[in-house]
Amino acid sequence: MEAIVSGFVSGNPASQIAEETGLNLKTVHLYYGRIRELIAADRERYLRRSYGSSEISPNLFVATGISEKRRNAVLIGCLIHQESEMELLLTNETADGEHARLDPSSVAGWIIAADRKALDELQLDRINCLPGNSAREKARVFWKNTKNRLSSYCGGFKNHFRLYLREMEFKNNIKNMEAARQQITELLVQSPSKTTGEEDA
Repeated sequence: MEAIVSGFVSGNPASQIAEETGLNLKTVHLYYGRIRELIAADRERYLRRSYGSSEISPNLFVATGISEKRRNAVLIGCLIHQESEMELLLTNETADGEHARLDPSSVAGWIIAADRKALDELQLDRINCLPGNSAREKARVFWKNTKNRLSSYCGGFKNHFRLYLREMEFKNNIKNMEAARQQITELLVQSPSKTTGEEDA
């Protein structure tokens, strides 16, 4: 398991880890998928504790006036400058859902699709992060790194878009690889033995 966790944190493809360890490729895929699920669930729990919800209302995007410049824009989420970290809050499009208690001034960037078609077809050149006034450079770096990795992501990316963004949030916030390995290992140890069929990055 240690080799799989290290490979995931380093961004190594499952095929490379399978070859290096002699494990079945499907087994590595299953672990990668499970790690992504655990990271996403852990981040969402943390965000709910911090903001009251892990998701924001699209109305916040409309209220800022940015949407007027991007009339067909579809909000995916926003980046929040929280102390030294850049946190990702994704959209809650349901009318009756819980929304994050958020100070708009903490928004460092908006992640949007140019239109619904761009989001549905995952046209990466039409999905952008619009930086705000605070933490501008960090917001830009976050989305640049995310888009670079999106281009090589495989295994049903379209069906796991939000899960993938949580992974990028985790990797952006925890740059110390040893700390990241330790946290993932703890999540795996604490979780029931369950795996998914999601492919690797």
